[in-house]
This record gives sequence, C-alpha cells and structure tokens, in this order.
Amino acid sequence: MKVKRRLPSWVILLVFSTSFGLNVFLYIDKRPASNNLNPMFPRVIPKDDDNDESEGIVAVDEDRQSAVGDRPAKLEEKTKTTMKLHVDVLNRQKVRKTVLRKACSEFNTHPSTDRNLTKEELASLQHTLVIDKYRLLYCYVPKVGCTSWKQLFLVAYGIVDIKERQRSMHKESNSAFKTPGQLEQTEANQKLQDYTNFLFVRNPFSRLLSAYRQKMDGRNPQDRKQCPFCHPVTQWFIETDPEYLKWRNKTQPYSFLEFVRFVIAQKTQNDHWTVQYELCHPCLVEYDFIGKYETVQEDSETFLRSATNDSSLKYPDTDPAKQITNSSSDENMVKYYRTIPNDVFKSLISFFYRDLRLFGYSIPDAITRPHLRLSKLQLKLKELE
Repeated sequence: MKVKRRLPSWVILLVFSTSFGLNVFLYIDKRPASNNLNPMFPRVIPKDDDNDESEGIVAVDEDRQSAVGDRPAKLEEKTKTTMKLHVDVLNRQKVRKTVLRKACSEFNTHPSTDRNLTKEELASLQHTLVIDKYRLLYCYVPKVGCTSWKQLFLVAYGIVDIKERQRSMHKESNSAFKTPGQLEQTEANQKLQDYTNFLFVRNPFSRLLSAYRQKMDGRNPQDRKQCPFCHPVTQWFIETDPEYLKWRNKTQPYSFLEFVRFVIAQKTQNDHWTVQYELCHPCLVEYDFIGKYETVQEDSETFLRSATNDSSLKYPDTDPAKQITNSSSDENMVKYYRTIPNDVFKSLISFFYRDLRLFGYSIPDAITRPHLRLSKLQLKLKELE
C-alpha cells in the first residue's frame, strides 16, 4: 500500500440557483479520471506542465453562464467576482505546489508517494490533527491562525461554542483529535493516502516578530507568570554569556535583538518560532492544499467549500481571544528589524532559508537591505502569492 497514491483531482465549479440567489462553490473530487462526471458540472482544470507557472483555466459551462445574464446586474457582478476569487486561489495552489516540489528536489527530499511512513516518521507529525468528520489532516503552525482553525473544527464537533473565548482551544483540540503517530501504523498510512492534507504558512519574518511581540515584548524576564517564555532566554545567557547578564538590568524586557540571537542559536525550538518545515514536514507528506496567512480569508473560503462541502464552516475574521499584534505591517517590521545588525540579519536569512524557499517567500520589502551581500541562493528567493 502506498502512502499517497495521487489520483487526478477534478476541481468542479458548481453554479446553481436558490431562493436566495445564485450560489457558487468548488468541489474537489478525488475519483480517478476514468470516472464519468456529471456533464452539467463545468470544470476548472489546472494544466499539468510543472515548468509553466502561469495558470490556465479550462472552460466554464456556457449554458450555466448564460443563465447569469437573466439575473440583476449586481448579482451577476457578484457572481463573477466570486468565481474569479476561487479561480485565483486555484491558480495560486498550482504555483505553490510547483515551488514546493522544486524546493524539495533541491534539498534531495521528496514526499512519500510510493511507500508507507515508518512509526518514527508518523511520530514526527505531532502538529498534524486527524479530523475524521471531514476526512482532513490539518498541520497547524502557531502564529498562523491555528487557534481559529482549531476552534472551527471543535465547534463543528459540538465540543465548544462558537462564542467561546475562555477555554484553551489548544488543550481541547489535543484531547479531541489524534495525530497520525497516535494511530495504528496501517490506519495512519491509509488516512495519509485517503484524506485531504492541508496546512497554512506565513512569512517567517513576520511570524517571528509576532511571536516576540505576543510572548516577550515589554515583559519582565524575572516574572515567570508574566513572561514564561523568557526563562529559556535567561538560561541561554547564563550558559553562553554570564558576563553579559551581570551588567544587564534583570527586570528589563528582552529586546528583539536578544530574542533573535537566542532563536538562531537554539537546536531545540519552541513551537511558536520553530521553522515551519520542521513542524509540518512538507517534503515527507504531500499536501493537497497550501494556504497562506497573507491570503487566509480567500484561501480558507475556497478550501472549506472545496474540501468539506459544509456551508456552516466559516473561518473567523480574527483569532478568538488573541492579542492583535499587527506584526505584518510595514511600520512594525521596520521598527523592530532595524535593530538587527547586518551579521545577525544574514544569519536569520540562513535560519529561515528552507521556509522561504519551500513556501515561496522572500525578505519583506519593508526590511530589505539592498546593499547587504547575500549568497546566490538567497538572491534567488522570490515572493509568491
């Protein structure tokens, strides 16, 4: 048995009329190409040429389109906008998967499509939740909206209320959902093959800043209750530079520079700033959908409609019970990253390189340093939607 026998995925654009107006959604059918699909369903089919990153769209049913002309102009325009949104998301998926495959090849690693994962490999998928109700495998990444995703599924299972703010979604999800490593090996591999695997990622520079601002910025390192994440930083300084701590004000919050130096030096990282490829292993597991924090609303809408066929599932506008850090804003990026000297900044680029390359990210424009000498590989990094 193979872990992931890749079947051609037909992506079908369904347009139908109800008493509430015209509805548009996408449905992903993982049946073999030989299956006869209902001809009334128009198809949106991505091209198969891996070398072509400009996406092509194959015909939408003309009879269905003509029916739109009978609707009011506003409804027609809304429908066209919705259709274009989903097509844009699908186009981006093709590009993201192509970039990921090429990067895995560069790193001499490939998703396991022709073998079962070992017990050790399954155990490494600690951040992957098995959502049996929707036949999904979700790899969650802290600081990339994972609280919202966990709450969404917990609400769908009736475990928490949609307005719940006090309970820990992380503790509840750990109790409600198993990881592949907690399943019997044969069952885990079967679900890796049959279920839809998805993850959401974020530009690592803004993700790191978000973690710092939420967990450490402005907090007293001496107060473990106020800053539980500060203690490992203090221990690191005690072990590596005790003289530095002698003259440093012990109650002064750790600066972003101190935090960055600590992160770069660590072999074992906290989940909130561990690089994303180590959490989700995209060169070990083949992902059917790669969402991004930067396009989370449109990505999540298209994904949920396509993968679950459950109209009640809605990704919330903001994370529940979360401090809004707005760390992706140019103003905040510049404010914090300008404190990082060039040598440390170059080390940070190297630290993030695999995340940047695998998921199609580059150094954000707001903090780019044009005169900084980078390696040839680092210069090739490109920002993709």
